[in-house]
Amino acid sequence: ALAIWFWPALDLTGRLVFTIAVLSAPPLAFLRINGALANAIRRFSLGYLPDILARPLLLLGLIAMLAIFFPGFGLLTILVGYIAIALALAVWQMAQLSRSFSSSAPAKPPAPGEKRQWLLQSLNIMPGTIFIMVFGDITLLIAGIFLESADIGIFGVAMRMSLLAAFAIHTVQQIAVRDIADAVDQDAYAKLAQSLRRVNLLNTVLAIGGLGFAIIFGQLVLSIFGPGFTAGYISLIILMAAQLIRALAGPTLQMIALKDLERASLPAFAAGFLVLVVSSAILIPVLGLVGAALAVLLSTMSWSLWLAILLWRRTGINISLLARPLAMPRGRL
Repeated sequence: ALAIWFWPALDLTGRLVFTIAVLSAPPLAFLRINGALANAIRRFSLGYLPDILARPLLLLGLIAMLAIFFPGFGLLTILVGYIAIALALAVWQMAQLSRSFSSSAPAKPPAPGEKRQWLLQSLNIMPGTIFIMVFGDITLLIAGIFLESADIGIFGVAMRMSLLAAFAIHTVQQIAVRDIADAVDQDAYAKLAQSLRRVNLLNTVLAIGGLGFAIIFGQLVLSIFGPGFTAGYISLIILMAAQLIRALAGPTLQMIALKDLERASLPAFAAGFLVLVVSSAILIPVLGLVGAALAVLLSTMSWSLWLAILLWRRTGINISLLARPLAMPRGRL
């Protein structure tokens, strides 16, 4: 935030806006971290509602009130209000979450070296987690290099619409991860198979629903943003098909973490990024918006299938929906 004030290209308003935007990062990070912790103890409403529902609704309410009572408000006012909303929600979420944990020392302290092992596992899973979380932004940045300026906005809208399906798939997988983890910890193959099948079926239905919605209503929804946005119709369908691939592959990232394969999974994400860059460079100049969507499809297929195959080879567990019947793991789960 301090470095922004030494950026000569920015005026005072720009520096204030960037500074406030940077200051919003800590409360947003706390919402994500505490949300994941709440999901781990099956308090899903506390995990998702503050960040996913309450934050945007409160922001919309703030904008509506400003428009009524202070019609001359600017971006700076909205950013200040946005930080206040995020901070208030983060504090409230933390207070609610603290009631679920005891302040006393754990009955069994961590074994020597166990904390170091946890740290290494966290560092190894971080690249894959970040890659998936910012995949849409990475895609837009790379596509922006090769697309015409008028097409970047069209592709951005189509990408954001497909990410709604991606978010739904990720949410279902995160909600089920506690049951999957319990099954792995208990060596309960039948319970694991049931949990994976339920998650994969639900996510496949959601992905097929998103694909069908894109086929039937895609042009109508895109036209809301302007008549030229209907050019992204085919791209939207392809991007939704990419989410179907992800749903069929199963909760790969979650199982990678549960089976201590974080480091072994790093080449999969590197390959996904490489496929995205190379296919974008080849396909976008030739096919435009369709080429950008195909690059996303190929990248998603590469890292999703790589992780599924990695799990199958290392553990014998086939977590994809296409496994009929679900393969018995080799030895212990």
